[in-house]
Amino acid sequence: MKHIKLFSPIDLSGHDHKVLSLLYRPLIGTVAFSLYQFIFSYTYQKESVDMDQALILNMLVITEKEFNEACNHLSAYALLDVFEKQEEILLQLKKPMTAKQFLNDTIFGITLEQKVGKQTLTFLIEQFKVMQPSIGYVRKDVQFNDVFEIDQIKRLSIHEPLFENGGIHHPLLKSTFPYEGWVDQLPSAYKKPSLLKSSIRQLIENLVYIYQFTYEDLNAIITSLEPTQLVKKEAIQLASKRYFEKHQVLTIDEKKQQSSNDFIQVSPTYIVQKYAKVDAQGAALDTVTSLVERNHVDMGVINVLLIFVLKRKDGILPHLHYLEKILNDWLSKGVSTSEDAIEMTTKLESTYQKKTYKKAVRVSVEPDWLDSYLEQLKKEEEAL
Repeated sequence: MKHIKLFSPIDLSGHDHKVLSLLYRPLIGTVAFSLYQFIFSYTYQKESVDMDQALILNMLVITEKEFNEACNHLSAYALLDVFEKQEEILLQLKKPMTAKQFLNDTIFGITLEQKVGKQTLTFLIEQFKVMQPSIGYVRKDVQFNDVFEIDQIKRLSIHEPLFENGGIHHPLLKSTFPYEGWVDQLPSAYKKPSLLKSSIRQLIENLVYIYQFTYEDLNAIITSLEPTQLVKKEAIQLASKRYFEKHQVLTIDEKKQQSSNDFIQVSPTYIVQKYAKVDAQGAALDTVTSLVERNHVDMGVINVLLIFVLKRKDGILPHLHYLEKILNDWLSKGVSTSEDAIEMTTKLESTYQKKTYKKAVRVSVEPDWLDSYLEQLKKEEEAL
């Protein structure tokens, strides 16, 4: 086990705790949220605290793997800086964004919407609404230069490391998009200096990452705007969202190496969140709960079945009897492990794609071949 130094050069307000609980927690997970709160509580009003990793694991009742994953999640959401030196680790806590910063952030806001759905996101936004003064009051606006007079304004030149959100600032994403090359190939009317501003560049690079836009996608988005609108981040964001909603489907998730063993370890809830449409996930989870309760089979088989059907049904999980009909057919043909189930889906895809291809010459719109597959099972059952 490693030696851990906990460092928390921040103070958290009630708003900070509310943002962490309502906005960050759905994304970072319960373990990462607990680790963040643990570090803050244990180091509050102290310079730093030295602890053995084993003690932290015992106090949080987590494994070393869960601890490492939690650190990665916190780091990815800019809540933690991790420094390593041989067998020592320094964990430096950072303040969360404000609610407005979080919800307006290209990546965080969109990721939260994808995770919880539009209805829940609307509810969360309501929790951070600022109460406006009652009608009849008018704010008195006083600007700095109304009160003070300065002969010359110069930007301060400061080279000392100063407090910034509790840690060192670093970009959220590694830039891999050839930005300058993209700007160069734009029509001349759109090659505006504003596109070279760091804030606009970071926005567009974030949009490319979150929506997986290509050169062609970006060109269509930018040229749908007036050249004068390229200084407005909100205009670019809105045009990107509208373009995306017309053309693509968003999936945001952790990077994972997938093997047949993964189907046993992952929960059906994760499968539903990953593959089901957001507004259909509640009903899908109810169906999955009943499927698992009624059928005592290898969880890997259940998970392969869910992925197989959700992909074929465009993110809508059919009713329980529909799923059980397929599951029982698989079991009757010797499927007992996730490997068997994967092999079965491969055979089915191959068989029915050939049938669909032959019919495609005569029929413009084909019914889902899963329904045809079930109809065949029904006929075989009636013939017995």
